Amino acid sequence: MKFKIVSDLHGKLIKLDGIILNAGDFLPYGVYGKEAENFYKKIFSLVNGEMYFVMGNVDLPIAAKVAAEFDNIHFLDNEIVDVNGIKLLGINDKYDPKENFDILLVHYPPYGYVDKSVFGEHMGSKFVLNLIKKYQPKYCVCGHIHEAYGRAKIGKTIAINTAKHVGEIEI
Repeated sequence: MKFKIVSDLHGKLIKLDGIILNAGDFLPYGVYGKEAENFYKKIFSLVNGEMYFVMGNVDLPIAAKVAAEFDNIHFLDNEIVDVNGIKLLGINDKYDPKENFDILLVHYPPYGYVDKSVFGEHMGSKFVLNLIKKYQPKYCVCGHIHEAYGRAKIGKTIAINTAKHVGEIEI
């Protein structure tokens, strides 16, 4: 099964087809209120398929409310969903599902992997790293650190920082 993966588009409007995993940060910087709500509606209306997403640090809670208006847009808030036999965990804060999953969808990258800032500092999450080490999903899809776009292997897991890019994984 193929998944499109994306994160940190910050206002870039693109049409996406298929099953999409979005690691957050839809909004341009500085957009709030009704303007943000309308922006989410516009972005979600461009999806031709199913989109599963978590919040980025720039996203607003209104995203979940707007997503509920669309049958094909799914906000994951610390939960595992079955996507055609693939267990997808989407987390927005420190959450341990206490069961195995195939794909971890999270905004922040794991500490020490695909998380290096332009200044050379590791900016990832130790919680995410520990979750990966504990459960060893096939993939961790993340974003946040734009300049850290890329892939890294953590045990059996492939961590992909897809910031500002659209990619694809197959499982």
